[in-house]
Amino acid sequence: MATNTRRVFYVKYLAHPVYTDVLAKRPYVRLDKLENDSPDAAAAPILKDAHAYQIGAARDELAPHFHANAALLARTPNLLVVSSNGAGYDTVNVKDCTDAGVNQSGGNAESVAQHALAMLLCLSKRIIETDRYMRRESGIERNTFMGTEALGKTLGIVGLGNVGRRLAELCRGLLKMRVLAYDPYL
Repeated sequence: MATNTRRVFYVKYLAHPVYTDVLAKRPYVRLDKLENDSPDAAAAPILKDAHAYQIGAARDELAPHFHANAALLARTPNLLVVSSNGAGYDTVNVKDCTDAGVNQSGGNAESVAQHALAMLLCLSKRIIETDRYMRRESGIERNTFMGTEALGKTLGIVGLGNVGRRLAELCRGLLKMRVLAYDPYL
């Protein structure tokens, strides 16, 4: 292994196989896999040398001893980043990561913002409700599930982190929405 090797680890699964394909093209990156029940003798050296942790966002799929919190961070002295492969932070204690100087934000902001925009459009256009009705019934009355226009409406966002800022940009740019936001940290 080359000197200055970057060590990345994950537990149980990755969100997509392309992750391993991309890292395989980088000879200076080593990817280690642990299981929820990996013995400490196998896990300890990986944790000690890790620079990045690709963590799953689902609390029920990741053993508590692999959640990114003060206890795990104490075992990963070289860790620089925790990257969640989902929208949530159920497995990441943001304060503990921040206190330890570990970056843990923004990796999937674009995907989450686009998903939030898609949900906004689904709700305003009543897409799911209409779909369910059309699968159960026939002869739908055209105006029964009339949606509303999102163009020019007002959007309220609580939290202007990476996702909130990107959602605001999308809604202001694409839909000419008025965006009102609140963030207790700004």
